[in-house]
Amino acid sequence: MNKKYKIKVSGKVYEVEVEEMTSASTSIPAQAPVTAQAPQPVVVATPSAPPPVATPPPSSAQAEMTAPIPGNIFKIHASPGDLVKSGDLLLVIEAMKMENEITAEFDGTIADIPIKEGDNVSAGDVIVRFS
Repeated sequence: MNKKYKIKVSGKVYEVEVEEMTSASTSIPAQAPVTAQAPQPVVVATPSAPPPVATPPPSSAQAEMTAPIPGNIFKIHASPGDLVKSGDLLLVIEAMKMENEITAEFDGTIADIPIKEGDNVSAGDVIVRFS
């Protein structure tokens, strides 16, 4: 009887199948020759980490960032002309009494920030334009 299991190694999930041995299947028939064998080494394949993916420069379709949630522009941390990297803090939107940090989605230069502190935005409103 085979049983299937999922195991996780370094964040990668593998599916393995294990055969359950019964006492009848582990006995050696009397007529079979018995030979000693040295144990064989077990080789475990470990997945290598994928190479880091460089953030592509913005195309004309990616040149804008929009508000992910509706809320109030609490604080703007960037200015037009700033060179930002993916993950840099751009602004904070206050929504439901929580401050939500909005970070750059890609590397680039800020061309325009068409909002100001205190403005209310809806999800999907343009909040940053890149050049």
